[in-house]
Order: sequence, then C-alpha cells, then structure tokens
Amino acid sequence: MKQCKIKDEGIETKIKKDLKEFYESDERYGADNSSILIGQYGINGTEIVDPTRYMIMYAGQLTKMVSMVPKNADVLDVGTGDGVLAEILLEKVKTFIGLDISEGRISRCSNTYKKGNFIIADAEDLPFKEESFDCMVASELIEHLIEPERFLLSSFQVLRGGGTLIVSTPSALCYENNLSEILKDQHLHIFSPRKLKRLLKEKGFKVKELKGVGFKLRITLPKIIAVLPRFFYAIIKQKRPRRGFFASVSVEYSLTSNRYLNSLYFKNEQKFKSIFRILGFIGEFFPSLASQVIIRAERI
Repeated sequence: MKQCKIKDEGIETKIKKDLKEFYESDERYGADNSSILIGQYGINGTEIVDPTRYMIMYAGQLTKMVSMVPKNADVLDVGTGDGVLAEILLEKVKTFIGLDISEGRISRCSNTYKKGNFIIADAEDLPFKEESFDCMVASELIEHLIEPERFLLSSFQVLRGGGTLIVSTPSALCYENNLSEILKDQHLHIFSPRKLKRLLKEKGFKVKELKGVGFKLRITLPKIIAVLPRFFYAIIKQKRPRRGFFASVSVEYSLTSNRYLNSLYFKNEQKFKSIFRILGFIGEFFPSLASQVIIRAERI
C-alpha cells in the first residue's frame, strides 16, 4: 500500500480490496480524484457558491472544531479528505497526520501541504502504536463507517491518556432515515446527540463538550410512504435497501443548502445573516434540532 510522507517506516497499512471498492463507489462518495469542497463546504476556490452550507460547514463547524484542538499537540485527522482541516491546523499543532482511504485525496494533500504527513489507511483499523496522539479529529466521518464502534475502539488505543477526540456528524433527533436519502447510499448510520454520547461513553470516553451548528426541523411520515421508492430502488439496483422496506422516514426543513436562503444571500446578505443567526441560535442550544453536532470527548 502506498504511503505518502510518513516518517515512521514501521507503519504498515493493509486495506481489503472489497473495502476499498465499497468506499470508492461513485454512488457513495464520487470518483477518487474528485474534490469534495463544493459539495461538503459550499466553496469553489475563494467563491461561496452555497452560502448556507458554507456558513454551517466551513465558517461554523470547522471554526468550532479547530478551537477545540489543543495547541502544540500531536494530531491525527481521520477522514482528512481534501485537507481543509490540515490547512488550518498545520499552523497550530506540533505534528499533524492526515488519514483517508482515498488514494487520490491523500496524494493531493501530500502534494499541497508540505508540512503535514498523510497516509492511506482504514479508519476502523488505525495503523499506529498505542498512545501516539494528543488529539484526534474526525469531521463528517463516523456516519460513513461500516462499524463506528471499531473506529472508537481504535481511537481509544492510539490516543494518550487524557487525549482529545473531536467528532462531527449530521444531527438526528430520533429518525433513522430521511425521505430524500432513500435512493442514496452514503450515510450508513445516523446519530442523535444522545446516541453518540452514549456510544462514546461505552468505548471509554468522557464527553466534555457538545455543540450544535445550524438548524434542521424533521417530521416523521407513515412507514408505508417509503415502500414504493424502496421497491423501485431494489429493482433498479438489484439489491435490498440498506434499512429495509418499512424503515421509518421523515421530511425535513434544513438550513444546509437551503434554496430560499441561498437566493436571499445574493439579494440581501444582511437579511440572510439575520434569519440565519436566529435559526442557528436554536440549533446551538438544542443540538437535536441542529444540522450538525460536534462532540469533544476525553480519553479516560
């Protein structure tokens, strides 16, 4: 397995072929050589193309996560993607390693950020010695993993005692699916703040801080509504939908990529910010109603 700018020659990574094919599937994360900046953070270079997504994911979430990272720490960024966190953290931390299963993204990061170290590896089987890091960051990763529990166990092993784990993920109140995602196959898990806190506690972490970013209102629908789209999904894809034909579904109103507010931003930025600030205030104090949730936990 190719390694990029890793100084420790004792590190070995082995990724199963079927696992690599799973994560490189176009219907999950796009081509291995494609950028995630527009879809994830709403920016194209220095241009804001999706204002609500930019405000939540970049200006909001990334800012809060960076503020939680201890200064002069040895940091591991799991699911580093296109290195958005790397660009910021490299100037703040002692050492930085970015890890991703995508060879294309790791190669781009390695070529772009000369100070950092980058490696291709599986987040559920971290290839480092015990107690190697002061801090781990996992931005928008845990919901994509096949077994999030394995990732947290592996994180516990490579973090030092009292080390910090920072996790961000889409927030969910109590729903296990969304009507708009029935035909997608990206998020394998959805976490409410309570569920994520409980999972971290079970794996040996103590939650120190929980933040909500953005706003998302959900309404549950009768399960029968999901049958027809899932039925046609099964015929077209020739496989069963991942949550079964009768899993609960919901519709939602979200600030993220909100068409009305995005249009308002380009017409009246001040009014946009006022509305966004009010709705974002609700999500901040009631994380279950937020678009995203960020948890800072300590390895006990």
